[in-house]
Amino acid sequence: MFKEIVARQPDSKPDLRGLALALARMGSIEMHENQLESSLQHYQRALDIDSRLYLRDTTDVQNRLNKGWAHNNYGLILNRLGRHNDALAQFSAARPFFESVSSADDSDVRSKTLLETNHARTADSLFATNPQEQTQFKALREQLFQQIAPFGPAEEVVFEQYAYATFQALRAQRFESEAQDR
Repeated sequence: MFKEIVARQPDSKPDLRGLALALARMGSIEMHENQLESSLQHYQRALDIDSRLYLRDTTDVQNRLNKGWAHNNYGLILNRLGRHNDALAQFSAARPFFESVSSADDSDVRSKTLLETNHARTADSLFATNPQEQTQFKALREQLFQQIAPFGPAEEVVFEQYAYATFQALRAQRFESEAQDR
């Protein structure tokens, strides 16, 4: 339906934004149904539309948020496809849009949340591209598993979060120690 409307009014911002939103929603549904290639195509089309809208007015806050969000969505699918370096590029492309809105308005909680989410996704992608850290995490996870021995699905979920948080804390301590040694 949106395609037909946009075909009749190709310069209508509300219609183009509606089409981008519909495409992103389709991409999200397909992602949750594990139809990743189709999801990637829908997110790519949404990103193309949001990029065009952004270029029309680079000062519009909503255009900046939409373009950042489109890059973020595209990066999510690339991560799920195992294309972590490509995902990193998308998350990096999203960051300036979220930062510009976040720094312009300290009270804008939404943009700050988007920026924090972007940082977390970037960290996850960096972790996925580093086999040495993955090996260290798996070793720590196994050690903790032997000590804790979680029982049942609920404990296993909490254990996974605990293991990752413990790994990140130890990693931060290692980075701090290395920085002090310099």
